[in-house]
Amino acid sequence: MTHAAGKAVPEDSPILHAAIGLAAPIREASDEIEEGRRIVPRIAAAIKPLPLNIMASPDMPSIEALQQFGVRRVSAGSAIAQAALGCTSRLAAGFLAGTMGEMFGAMVEYGAVNELFANTARD
Repeated sequence: MTHAAGKAVPEDSPILHAAIGLAAPIREASDEIEEGRRIVPRIAAAIKPLPLNIMASPDMPSIEALQQFGVRRVSAGSAIAQAALGCTSRLAAGFLAGTMGEMFGAMVEYGAVNELFANTARD
């Protein structure tokens, strides 16, 4: 198998396994979660040694439980970005309404933000 740059990818490559592993959703409904607890280990065993990847969802089993079921990776997908946008929208609405207490309570300290960029390369 080759990747986009045309280079050969070894068969035991984690990149190859991630590309052809199975992604399985576990839905939010409790009966579907229980069904997932029964099915996920069977799926993981059936595709072994390929990884079983799960997209995070509300009310899903814990990461530890998923690992016991045979899940090798949990993806947040767009959930973190959606949560950040939701928080930003709520804080902006509060600011525009004149209530800024929550905004200042949710802040990361200015120095900590600057520290995130302290070791970046500069042209």
